[in-house]
Amino acid sequence: MSTKSNNTSEESMWQNLEVPAEPVSFFLTCRYQVFLLFTDRQMHWLLIVLPDFEREVLDNMVDSWLQGILYPCWFAQWPKNADGMFCQAEEEDDLHEQKVAILQIFTMHLEHKWHMPGGLPGAVGVEAVAKKILGLHMKIDDMVACL
Repeated sequence: MSTKSNNTSEESMWQNLEVPAEPVSFFLTCRYQVFLLFTDRQMHWLLIVLPDFEREVLDNMVDSWLQGILYPCWFAQWPKNADGMFCQAEEEDDLHEQKVAILQIFTMHLEHKWHMPGGLPGAVGVEAVAKKILGLHMKIDDMVACL
């Protein structure tokens, strides 16, 4: 390789370092281990409503959507304790664990989607997305603390 082409490559490298770059991604903050079993049909259903979850997160309406729409629809489709085998306290704990697991799955999917090239919502910047993801993780932490 000639000295001239080597210098040109080195100059180009230094010029690229001098240009301030916009971050194209954000740090993945958490991963969860979901120990509850979900059927393929249940996971498919969750993936179908994932765009709705994303919209509600972006619109800062996720709490009302989860409580008013998603959880009632989920438990109507897949009721817990349908045979009445568990006492009320056990049933409430199971419902709460299921809600936590669903939110963990949604959050991981959304965080992964937004982390991929072209996955960030167009009108929302990296900093705003990171804050929204952090807010979801904090919500999960609060829910887990109640267990």
